Amino acid sequence: MAIFSHNDDPTRQMKRPPVAAGPPSGRTGGAGQPWRAVLKWAFSIGFTIVLFLSLVMAVMYQASGRSQAEHTIEAMMAPVLASPQFRSDLSVFTPGLLAYLEAPAFASAVYEDPEVLRQGIDGTPDNLRTTLYIISMPMTFLDSQAHSDYGEILMVLVVISLGLGLLAAAFSRRLGRLVSPGICMALAAWIPLVTVLALRSGLAGRLSSGAGGGEEDVVAAATRYLAESILNQAVSLFGIFSFLSLLLLISAGMGALALGLREQDRR
Repeated sequence: MAIFSHNDDPTRQMKRPPVAAGPPSGRTGGAGQPWRAVLKWAFSIGFTIVLFLSLVMAVMYQASGRSQAEHTIEAMMAPVLASPQFRSDLSVFTPGLLAYLEAPAFASAVYEDPEVLRQGIDGTPDNLRTTLYIISMPMTFLDSQAHSDYGEILMVLVVISLGLGLLAAAFSRRLGRLVSPGICMALAAWIPLVTVLALRSGLAGRLSSGAGGGEEDVVAAATRYLAESILNQAVSLFGIFSFLSLLLLISAGMGALALGLREQDRR
């Protein structure tokens, strides 16, 4: 007669409840931390938007610098002085204004206070007064006060964008700390760069024959000079950040390749 011990009872072994398999201790999967992915996306989107606004403000800050702005103001007024019709009207009705527009210190005075130009056009004929008023309107975005305001706003936006960029990288994993900022910088710079290049080429084609002497021609030529000044600054800044984003993405790609080769060596 066979004797079975208590542990050798086959019916008792079948009744044992199965042990549920759990995650390895000390390790948590990505599904266990959905908040991390949400925060990464939130900070990345915020970083992209604020970085784009920072670049736009940096463009305006550079375009409104004294040297650049005075050059733009002189270029915008050049079609007026080159127009035989407007030059004749100025010499007849407001010879003092004509001498003022031709003075070397004119652009510097307008940069400090654009109202100087508007105050001097009251006695001019209607067509000339309208033209000068239209040309003087955008100069308020290039004067010294605007330059100071752009600088203050730019400082705030840079601090916010740096904070959001660091947070987006902090909530990313491994090479994502390079990929996330790289993609954000690419979105904030590449798309605007392509848009700005298209606008610059389009405006150059449409307004290249602006200075023909009439009211519309003079305004078109002044608009072209203003647009070229701002768009050239935009191409420079957006181009630099496009290059930086490309460097980050290339670095992430090289890191991924190195990790892949390392894993193959271990096998």
